[in-house]
Amino acid sequence: MVTAGTVAFSDSGSAGYLQISGAGLTVAAGSTMYLVGANSLFFDLGIRPATISGTVVVREGPHRITSEFPEGIKILAGGRVEARAGFTGNLFGTGSGGLGIANSVRFFDGSVYVQAAGANPFALTPPQSVVKFDHGSRYRLEGGTPSASGRTYADFEHFLAGSTTMAGSAAVTMDRAPPWLPPVTARLTPSHFGWLVKKSLALTQPR
Repeated sequence: MVTAGTVAFSDSGSAGYLQISGAGLTVAAGSTMYLVGANSLFFDLGIRPATISGTVVVREGPHRITSEFPEGIKILAGGRVEARAGFTGNLFGTGSGGLGIANSVRFFDGSVYVQAAGANPFALTPPQSVVKFDHGSRYRLEGGTPSASGRTYADFEHFLAGSTTMAGSAAVTMDRAPPWLPPVTARLTPSHFGWLVKKSLALTQPR
């Protein structure tokens, strides 16, 4: 349990594995938990819950926080998960083989996922997904290319200079994006790839 201040977990020159027991994992509001280092740090929750109301930052390596229970990891209002420089892979696992399951992570209204590095958190082939973004949650893109085909976001924040191209074979769904940020490029190929935008989103079509 991280209830105040900052707690950092770092590798000791080799990969680390931590199986969570007892009441599970809690990162309270106002607290920050770091997973850092070039070697993987693996938090295996099993069927025990994780509640994140503070901030979790992963960087520098292929770290994982996985659950084998539906909505076992809950990022509540004010909670923030940041995949920073040097992070690789899918933070919440691939959704199979003991590395998490579909719908094991839920971002509630008022929570944020920041992708500055690493693969997308959805992991599974759509329409399946390891994560679910509730209305009012936010996906903040600061690096890389987000997954588009068949994906459902809530609010999408494109926090990058220039545009980002999202392409695929099925529609992507978003609630809204701040119109003052750089645009997302909609590459509608093949022809049935489309966008379902529920509120407002600034798009540019490449030529």
